[in-house]
Amino acid sequence: MRRVIQAGTGTAAAIDRPAAGKTGTSQAWRDAWFAGFVPQLAAVVWVGNPIPIPGVGNESMVPSNGYPRRIVGGSYPAQVWKAFMTRALDGVPVRDFKNPPMAVFRGGTLPELSPSPSPSSSPGFDEEEEEGAPGTVPSVVGMSYGNADDRLESDGFDADRERGCDPSGDAELHEVYAQSPQGGTEAPKGSEVTIHYQGGGCD
Repeated sequence: MRRVIQAGTGTAAAIDRPAAGKTGTSQAWRDAWFAGFVPQLAAVVWVGNPIPIPGVGNESMVPSNGYPRRIVGGSYPAQVWKAFMTRALDGVPVRDFKNPPMAVFRGGTLPELSPSPSPSSSPGFDEEEEEGAPGTVPSVVGMSYGNADDRLESDGFDADRERGCDPSGDAELHEVYAQSPQGGTEAPKGSEVTIHYQGGGCD
């Protein structure tokens, strides 16, 4: 989740200290969120129209409805979160996230090593090694782009969205119709997967 702010969809939320978070955007741009945290504080920002339109629901936050841009979690919600956290954390000491014990990933307790390692050589969690570890890209074709983002992130990859029109004409609005690399491909954890999803105005 730190990479969401460092180089993902939430770069607008970057503050001058270690932080992590997740962007979120609902179907048709009706709701947008940014949920983020530092070791001492967590906060969530929601942007949307709380007064539903009869027969429609919440208003889509798109230029055709008077908004300056399509409102997604990485836009105004991330910017508001940054402004709030900057003020809220003024004077609060900067702390980094603690590395979780390997038992979290392996299950149970850490095995005894022989000879017992000194504290300086005890096995630990290395974030850079985990991000560069080999992984298998999941197939997200057929999912909505929001669900595809979540699946890729849960598997350790970053999603890059590309709006387009399915050449076959079979994809529904916001449905992923292609991805690169393809599902099943071996790639380093933390690498970027481009998802091509069906946009509007495709005839």
